[in-house]
Formats: sequence, structure tokens, C-alpha cells
Amino acid sequence: MDPKQKWLMLAVSYFMNFSYLFAMQSYPPVISDIMKTFGISYGQAGLLMSIMGLSGIFLALPCWGLIAKWGLKRVGGLGLFICTLGALVTLMSNSFILFGIGRFMLGVGGVLTTVSSFSIVPLWFAEKDMGKAMGIKALDMSTATVITFNLYPIIASYYGWRFSFMSSTVVLLASMVSFLLVFEETPQEQGVSTFEGIANPQVWILGAIWAFFNMSIISFTTWAGTFFIESKGVPINLAFFMASLSMLISVLLAPFVGALSDKVRKRKVFIVTSSVGMAVSLLFIARLSLPFLFLPVLSFAVATPFLPVNVFSLSSQILSSERAGLSFGVLFTGNYIGALLGPLLTGYTRDVFPEFSSFFVIAIFSFLTFLSASLLRTR
Repeated sequence: MDPKQKWLMLAVSYFMNFSYLFAMQSYPPVISDIMKTFGISYGQAGLLMSIMGLSGIFLALPCWGLIAKWGLKRVGGLGLFICTLGALVTLMSNSFILFGIGRFMLGVGGVLTTVSSFSIVPLWFAEKDMGKAMGIKALDMSTATVITFNLYPIIASYYGWRFSFMSSTVVLLASMVSFLLVFEETPQEQGVSTFEGIANPQVWILGAIWAFFNMSIISFTTWAGTFFIESKGVPINLAFFMASLSMLISVLLAPFVGALSDKVRKRKVFIVTSSVGMAVSLLFIARLSLPFLFLPVLSFAVATPFLPVNVFSLSSQILSSERAGLSFGVLFTGNYIGALLGPLLTGYTRDVFPEFSSFFVIAIFSFLTFLSASLLRTR
């Protein structure tokens, strides 16, 4: 296998999922503007983020069957096409319902795109390099969040909230074209049509870990900037910088964390420590204000990247590389359950108990991540 080719395929995998996540994360920085435009509540605003996870609950696992039958290029290309169409509908929407339809379409395409993009990596990288590869791959969410959270509040103040969705549509279109032109199938993925391994309990425990982690991290990235402004009096630009800090730190740490996990081989320890650090940090975030607020936000940011890299690495090791897409299907079923429930529950809690810090709710999600991680029986 050409060493240069595997890094090119990793870049393709990264960019296709980055484009979807870029479109997903274009929403939180302008969430207040959307609420005003359509006259909706916190719960309804949270639903516009959560609705993206609805289709994933039912499609993530069957997506593996589609990949086994049609191949990664067809399924990944279809996913990017649906994402682009969904982003365009969102851009053109003039009502809450139409906006929600666009977000739902983005979520459907995102399922196909995400499972396909992660299934690419184990086909090109050996187990000894999996942490390093996944450390780089995990930068897609981080870079998408850092860019949108730090640029869009400023840009939207000049050009309006629709600019967010116009730019994400362009990025998705570019990603679809580049994927179809550059990506190459491998002989390994041909003829793989079995669901053997679906009963492995460790696969489902990883799915639960990823579900609760995403309930926590997506709730935080969706709502933290808004809550920092409303509850703690943080200026808007600083508020969304702090909300994106976990992703900014991930950009800096994820490749290092991946290489470290390959060397130490104690992936469960990293997962457990990360979830505990997140939970404790969120409890302090709920109680503190500036300038002390920045410290637990920073500790939350440092704790975050250790979990995704090691969960992804374990997912590709529990089953063979040819069937890694099956474990990613289970993993992202949990992902979309978390994406559906997290922002929605956090938003409705804010509606019902406006005086209660929603960061306590997010901390519960992180604590449940720790409880699930304690059940792992792999290293």
C-alpha cells in the first residue's frame, strides 16, 4: 500500500465529515437570531439542533449494510449530496417548519457521510497507527466548531444569519465534488456483507459511552455561548470563544493524544479520566462567574479530546478492519441519540426551570458517560 495514498484517503475522510459538521455547527452561533426571526422558545431552538439526530438513530446501523452493498464511494457521495441539499433548504427557509426540514435533511445526509468517513480509516491504517490516524480524523469536529463559533457571531452582525448557511452550503458542495473525484475504493471492502459481531457487548457499551458524551458536548457547544451571555454577563465574542475552547484545545491536543494512546495502550483509562474531568469541570462552570469561570472552561476543554480519540480507536479494534463500519454504525447510533436528546433536554430544562443552571444538566450527561465507561472490558 502506497504510504502517500493512505494519508490522502485520511484527508478525504477528514474533509467530507468536516463539511457536514461545519454545516451543523453553523447554527449555534446564530441561535439567538433564529429565535427572534421565527419567534420560538429555547426548547424549539434546541429541537432544531436535536432533529439532526433523529434520522441517525434509525439509519446509522443500516448504513453499514448500504456500504457493504454499494461501497463507500456511492454511500459517501449520496450522503454529501443530501447534506448539500439540506443546507440549501435551510438557507432559503422562511419559516420554522421549513428550517426544521432543512436541518432534518442535513441530519440524514450526515449519517451516511459520518459512518462512511470513519469506515475509510481502518481500511488504510494498521492497528498500531490507529490512534494517530483517529487523532487527526477527530479534528474535523474541532476545527468546524472553532471556525464557526469565532467567525459567525461577528459576520452575522454585519451580513445576517443566512450567511452562515450560505457558506456551509458552498463548503458541502466543494466537499462532494472533491470526494467523488479523489476517493478510491479498496479491495478490502468488496464482498463484506455480514453483520457478524453485532452481539458483541463491548460494541454496544462504546455506543452508550458515545451517546452520553455527545449529549454532553453537543449540549455544551449548542447552548454554552448563549448561556454565558444571558446568565453570566459574558460579552458575545468572548462567550462563543469560551464555548469553542474545548474544540480549539482538541485541535492542538488530538494528534498528540492519538500518538500517546498508541504508545500507552490504556484506552479505557483515558476514556474514564476524560469523562470525570468533564463532569467535574461542568459543576464548577455552573457555579462560577468571570474571571474564575475561565478556569473550569479550560479544564473542560483539556479533558474533552482524550475520549473521542480512544473511543474511535477501540471501535476499529473490537471488530476486524473489514467490519469496522459495523462498529461505527453502532457508535453513531449512540451519537445521534445523544445529539437528539442532549440539546433538546437542555433547552426544555431552561424553559421550565429558568433559574436552574443548565450546566448541571450537562454535567449529569458527562457523569453517565463515566458510568458507561466503567463497564468496558477492553484495555
